[in-house]
Amino acid sequence: MTTHITSGRNKVPLSARITWGSGGLVSYIMMNTLFALALPIYQVALKVDPVTLGLLMAIPRFVDLFFDPVMGNISDNTRTRWGRRRPYILGGAIGAAILLPLLWMPPFHTQAGIVAYFLVVCVLYTFCYTIFEIPYTALGYELTDDYDERTRVLAWRMYLGFIGMLGMPWVYKLCLSPIFKDMADPGTPHEVVGARWVSLGLSAVILLAAVILVVRCRESVAPRNLEKIGMIQALKCTIQNRAFMMLMGVNLVIRIGIAAVGAIPLYINLYYVCLGGHIMSAETLESSKGLAATIMGVGGTVAGLTSYIALPLATWLSVRTSKRTTLMTALGIALVGNASMWFTFDPQHPWLQLSSAVVANFGMMGCWLMMSSMVADICDEDELHTGLRREGVYGASVAFTEKLAFTITTAITGFVLALAGFNTLTADTAGVPLAVIMRMKVLLVASQVVAIGLGILGCWLYPITRARSEATRRILDARKGKDAINYKT
Repeated sequence: MTTHITSGRNKVPLSARITWGSGGLVSYIMMNTLFALALPIYQVALKVDPVTLGLLMAIPRFVDLFFDPVMGNISDNTRTRWGRRRPYILGGAIGAAILLPLLWMPPFHTQAGIVAYFLVVCVLYTFCYTIFEIPYTALGYELTDDYDERTRVLAWRMYLGFIGMLGMPWVYKLCLSPIFKDMADPGTPHEVVGARWVSLGLSAVILLAAVILVVRCRESVAPRNLEKIGMIQALKCTIQNRAFMMLMGVNLVIRIGIAAVGAIPLYINLYYVCLGGHIMSAETLESSKGLAATIMGVGGTVAGLTSYIALPLATWLSVRTSKRTTLMTALGIALVGNASMWFTFDPQHPWLQLSSAVVANFGMMGCWLMMSSMVADICDEDELHTGLRREGVYGASVAFTEKLAFTITTAITGFVLALAGFNTLTADTAGVPLAVIMRMKVLLVASQVVAIGLGILGCWLYPITRARSEATRRILDARKGKDAINYKT
């Protein structure tokens, strides 16, 4: 292994890394609160059919797929005294902070009314998330030109985002707090009331972190006469970038394989592991909910803490080898963790599953960090061939890939449960047969292992090496006669 040294002109101050990284907390809270509460609030508490709920959550993402590239191109072509990115970052955060508590306030009591309300508010919420997320990601790509410094900078998004990861698994547990029982109207499950108050507190965090980011993390203001690029041309250039399309293919396969079965652990815990062999009844199910929520909370917190070990280790390995090598290593670790879930979802040892979650999360954190840093390198390759800096469009294309995966997986989540034989109408009264639980475990393990295996193969074929990236940077600097980076803070 060889340690590569970053020149002083390309180093980003620690204060700037932290300031930009605060947006990672905003991003994590925005999207993961929706994921954490949609199933337990709308399906478990409000009894919305899981297939219907899966489709409801997929529709906003499908609509948003077409808004992502538009938002990226708008941000790339914006010229204001405050920069190309910051006005949208603040506006998106404000909109999301307003809408987050409203997600759990359906004013209707019929299933049709509840479904329609959730769909409308969810569409508006995801739009606000995109308005924040795309310019924020592009701003991070722009902070440095150095191959290794990019990894160090982008890691701070994850460092601070994991503050949210430490607390997010406890959100459902907080919603179940007895304090909300006295506040609930007759006929309204108290966890629904809890979701409203918990979300209100999270909205305050979103606003505070976004304001710090916008005020403290200034960007270089692009000249008003800088060449702009049309939407069609921007998309055409992006699609023709072979390295980027390969990386996004790996991203898509892994995300679909993992997220398609992402809801299964909750149901295995509720109706098998956390029952501990007891016969299903209203009392045992309520006890199982509490234990499942606690395991989710502890598991998420422990996984978040291990991420603070995984990220610096991934950065260390990347500096001494390459991003591709580190990505493949991280995926190998994640594969082992996910495969072990077959053995660790055990009703006699319900906490054993945390070992699988920790190992899998350890690997996936290194994976997401490397992919993010690799996209920044791809932006250099793109500039080499087009002469344009299009971080916004590339950030939007990454978001497009992630949302496409989410759209597909949320649409099929209910069908995956149905494929396993899960019956939502009888589960709370008659329980879930052991054969159904076993089919759930097969789907959970097989989907993740196959997807990660394909991802490793794709990484092996990825063309941008350390030497190639550094050579590209030297050519670009020579073109510009560049002595220092265009970075302000």
